[in-house]
Amino acid sequence: MEQTLLWESNNNASNGVGQCHAETQLAFEDARNKMYTADGQNEYNNVFNIEPKLGSTSTPDLDASNFLSTIFGSFQGIIQYTFDDQGKSTENKTDGLNVANLCRIMVGNGNYSQRLKQVYDWEQSWDTYGYNSSDPFDNDYWADIDPFRNTSFYGDLAYMRGWMWLSCNEFGWLQTTDNNGIFQNLIPLSFYLKQCQDMFNASIDAVYVQNQVSATFQRLGLPQNYRATNVVLPNGSLDPWSTLGCNVTVESQHQYARTTVGGAHCVDMYPYDPSKYPENTVEPTDVSKTIQLVKQEVAYYITLPSPFDGSNNGGNSNPTTPTNNNTATSPANNNTATSPASDKTDPVTSPNEGASMTSVSMSTVFLGILIYFVNLF
Repeated sequence: MEQTLLWESNNNASNGVGQCHAETQLAFEDARNKMYTADGQNEYNNVFNIEPKLGSTSTPDLDASNFLSTIFGSFQGIIQYTFDDQGKSTENKTDGLNVANLCRIMVGNGNYSQRLKQVYDWEQSWDTYGYNSSDPFDNDYWADIDPFRNTSFYGDLAYMRGWMWLSCNEFGWLQTTDNNGIFQNLIPLSFYLKQCQDMFNASIDAVYVQNQVSATFQRLGLPQNYRATNVVLPNGSLDPWSTLGCNVTVESQHQYARTTVGGAHCVDMYPYDPSKYPENTVEPTDVSKTIQLVKQEVAYYITLPSPFDGSNNGGNSNPTTPTNNNTATSPANNNTATSPASDKTDPVTSPNEGASMTSVSMSTVFLGILIYFVNLF
C-alpha cells in the first residue's frame, strides 16, 4: 500500500498529489496520537459519530485498534482494486475508487480527521448500499466479530470466516502495521491475534501462527520455488499482495510470470477495452500485454491432449516430472506445529504433500477463454 501511494505521488505530482504519501503519513500519525487523549477522542467521535464513543468503555485500546483498522481497511480496499475495470465503482475516472482520487482527498482541504472521514464516506458510498454518512460509525468490536464466529456453511460471512481461518492457521496473513512505514504502527499484531482467538480458539498466539506458517512452507514450498507446466502467473505492480506471488518464468515448461505495470489486484481479469468508457478509462494500457499473453497461452493449451485421458504430458515431448525445488529450509524446530487443543488442523499431517498445479493451469485456461470470447463482442 505504501509503495502504491508513493508511486502515485511521484508519477502524478503534476496533478497536485505530490504530497499524498507524506500527507497520508501525517493523517494516520494524527489519528493514532489522538486515540489516547480526551480532546483527540472527542474530535474523532464528533467527526465520525463513533458508537460506542472512544473513551467510553473499559477497553480503550481495543476500541482504538478497531476504529483504526476500519479506516485502514478503506485504504486497503481502494488501493487493492485501484484502476481495475471491474465496474462503475472503479471505472469512473472522476470519483471512482482508485489511488489517484484517494490522493486528491488526502492533499485536499480540512484537518486530518475530516480528510480520513471523506475517504471513508467516499469508499462506503460505493461499497455499501444505502450508506448514509450521517449514520453512527459502528465501532462495536464484539458485534463486528460475531458473524465470523458463526460456523454455519450458510452464514452471511462464511467466506470471510474461511479466509480468516487460513490467515490464522496456515498463512499468517494478519495485516498488522507493526513496522516503520507511513501507517505508524497503527494496528498491532496483538489485535489480529485477538481476532484469531475470538473467532477460533483462545490459545492461538504468535508462536502458534509462526509454527503453522513454517509448516505451510514445508508442505507447499516457497513462492519463488513454484514450478508448474502450462500456467500464467499475473501480478499488478500496485497490488500489495504481489510480493507474495511467484515471479519466475520457465519458458520450457510454459510457466510465465508477468507483472502489469500500473495495475493492481485483479487488473488482468477484465477485458481491456479503452473504447468502452473513453471519458472514464483509468485502466493501465500495459494490461493489454498481460491479456495477450494469457490468450496466447490458452491457444497453446487447447492444442494439447486432454489431461483426463492419460495422454497429456503438459506439452513436453519427453514427459518428465520437473525437479521439485519447493522444499523450504526449515528452522531448527523442524517446523513441527504444535497445535493448541482445538478444532484447528495441523497442515503437516495433510496427505497432500505438494500443491496441485492442475487447478492453477485450468483456472488460466478458463480465464483465457472468458477473455477471448468477451473480446469477440
